[in-house]
Amino acid sequence: MPDWYFVQGIHRSGTTILGTWLQETGIFRTLTLGDILDIADDPALTPEFAIAFEGGKNDLQTLKRIVGQTTRQFDRIRVTREMFEEYCHLTMNQPPFSRGLNLLSLRQPWKQFHPRRVFRLGPDNIERLRALSRILARNDPRPQLYKSPFDVSNPFLCGLPAKHIFVFREPADILMSMLMQVRENYRRRNPYVAAVSRFYRESYRSLWYRTACLLGSTRAGVHVLANRIVTDLTGQLDLMESLGEGRYLCVDYDYMCRDEDLAHDEPHPHRDHVLERILTSFGLDPGGVRNVHSRTRKRGNHRLPAVEAARPRLEKRLERYREKMLEVRDELERGFRGQFSTP
Repeated sequence: MPDWYFVQGIHRSGTTILGTWLQETGIFRTLTLGDILDIADDPALTPEFAIAFEGGKNDLQTLKRIVGQTTRQFDRIRVTREMFEEYCHLTMNQPPFSRGLNLLSLRQPWKQFHPRRVFRLGPDNIERLRALSRILARNDPRPQLYKSPFDVSNPFLCGLPAKHIFVFREPADILMSMLMQVRENYRRRNPYVAAVSRFYRESYRSLWYRTACLLGSTRAGVHVLANRIVTDLTGQLDLMESLGEGRYLCVDYDYMCRDEDLAHDEPHPHRDHVLERILTSFGLDPGGVRNVHSRTRKRGNHRLPAVEAARPRLEKRLERYREKMLEVRDELERGFRGQFSTP
């Protein structure tokens, strides 16, 4: 099996753009949207991932027609076959949540929709991950880079022979970004996410889930998402601290995206510094950093009043997380300045 690397971070923390940049260095073999489409079309491979593909035939056909002609609604990233994807789209071993009256009969049914439950890993999922790794490794011996599922605290990840890159981001900005995604993506059907993810495909048909999304930026909606962020970021720290020395590295979203408002043809030294640090820390060739061209929109989140009101309590509950985030940011800044210091 090839070496495994995981980009770790909760939903909307910057894992996708970091994974995309690392993919563009050419150092890693990654799971792409094209891989998902090819596996879905291959009768010899599809049965291994039948649970994930169930009910998605029409959505996959729609996606094939619009590849290269559409963007993801919530972040405007262009949908292409080369897109960096999450492995959890393929490795689920049971339906994502109960439906109808079965859901109503459960205690605290809303917890069925929490990513901690939906994207959990178990022994069966790990075998599917290994199967996926073998597929990607055919004729390509490069180390494999995966974007972690949303449940970054899952203990099964700790036992994998892998190295991890943790992305830190201001909790209030994660909260605002989640609210924007709910508004732009979950309230109306998105053909891209419906095709690649059974969770989203079924959520569009779930009255419970659609109703929960209507909470949006209301006080109740902000409260629910803030609690989720606290749980998951605390889990991220717990996972990180359980790993041995040399098995992980930390980066900061605001630092690595500092140059994203510059013109496309201008250099992006902070992004490149982060990428070079990741690669050299793991003993990999940093030469491919010059091939990185993708951009993200480092837009001001223009936090809603409800988010600003929640921010002080959110930061207090995540004081340990923010201390580590600021430590990582300062370490990156010192390393960057050190490149230009004279002996």
